[in-house]
Amino acid sequence: PGDIVMAGKNFGAGSSRQQAVDCFRALGVSAIVAESFGAIYKRNAINSGMPIVLLPGLTDMAGEFETGAEITVDLTTGVVTLGDKTFQAQPFSQVQMDIYQAGNLFAYGKSLGEK
Repeated sequence: PGDIVMAGKNFGAGSSRQQAVDCFRALGVSAIVAESFGAIYKRNAINSGMPIVLLPGLTDMAGEFETGAEITVDLTTGVVTLGDKTFQAQPFSQVQMDIYQAGNLFAYGKSLGEK
């Protein structure tokens, strides 16, 4: 549930503030799919548990996606589904999935200490 932002190359580049990630969550965005992410933005998003998905070639496929279309993203397999079309994105790494499932990096680290 929630909106999914589809973006091009180097999304979030130039912003090193955590609020650049947090504002999307506050707006109800459930995931961001992009061709690539700025390095600091990517790290901040993963650490805060915001699902970011790398979809190579997304810029070339921009015409496939319409505002308001229903899109699903499987974080485990990386499959992005739009109607009867599927696109292969990069699936979450195990650590990225663990951080996401814990809620954020702090909660993930805390859970490791409890084991």
